[in-house]
Amino acid sequence: MTANSTNSTGITDIFNGNAGVAQNNGGIATKSFVLNLATGVALFTFQFCGFLLLKSSNLGRRLYQPKTYLVQDRLRVEAIPVSPLAWIKRIFTIKGEELKAKCGLDGYFAIRFLRAMVIIF
Repeated sequence: MTANSTNSTGITDIFNGNAGVAQNNGGIATKSFVLNLATGVALFTFQFCGFLLLKSSNLGRRLYQPKTYLVQDRLRVEAIPVSPLAWIKRIFTIKGEELKAKCGLDGYFAIRFLRAMVIIF
């Protein structure tokens, strides 16, 4: 054995029959991907269900919808629909001038950001 014979793969190893060694280990990456995808979907489902439960409670209304009932009548905004699909429709149908008048520039730019994210994703 010489000093040059290490575990590195050279052109001579390919011609000697070691060309398909990496393909034999290919199933490990697929299994890891599927496991990570399943874990991600499970965590997303858990967090989204927790959000929906919190949003529909009294505490959630105080956190997520305070301008629907905690402010003066002239500053109140329309309540967010219960259905998650209706949220997206509401994001696109609310007028910018209404947001600026009732929610200020923070609310206006937050809705613009949400609109951009919905379009991108």
